[in-house]
Amino acid sequence: IDGSTVKAGVMLFDLSDPVHPAQVDTTSAAAPVIVEPCEVTAQFNAQTLSCNTSLPQLSPAIVLQPAGASVGDPSSVFRTRPLKDDTDYAVVLTDAIKDKAGHSLGAGTVAKIVRFQNPLIVGGHSAMQGIDDATAASLEKMRKQLPPVLTAPGVDASKVVMAYTFHTQSE
Repeated sequence: IDGSTVKAGVMLFDLSDPVHPAQVDTTSAAAPVIVEPCEVTAQFNAQTLSCNTSLPQLSPAIVLQPAGASVGDPSSVFRTRPLKDDTDYAVVLTDAIKDKAGHSLGAGTVAKIVRFQNPLIVGGHSAMQGIDDATAASLEKMRKQLPPVLTAPGVDASKVVMAYTFHTQSE
């Protein structure tokens, strides 16, 4: 993944109000999340524990680092704050994220499944062949949570390649 394209293609939403998801800042200096810290890109030098910004920003993963520090941004330890406790969040990844050849990411199987209109669980069992009940139940929860996110202001659903939810721990 071209790490330099990740910030433009990632959105984070607070689902405290599931009908009206609130977009969480991921780009400003005051953001509670560091998107694509240099520690996961090819820029990081483990010997010097520093970032070399002259190297390409290639990454094997898309990383959102809440409440932490980044060698690439020494002030981050002082400005990042934890996400809310015991709260659901949604992450939206768009086709603005490119691979190292400059091609947009494409939607995978899970991204397509969580957009299905029909329930993934029927009578307590998976309605999909090859997907176990527990996995189907997790995907169903996401499937139900994502429609307000995909229609939220600033989200172009036709450009979404992946969306998923997660829940933060309580104290």
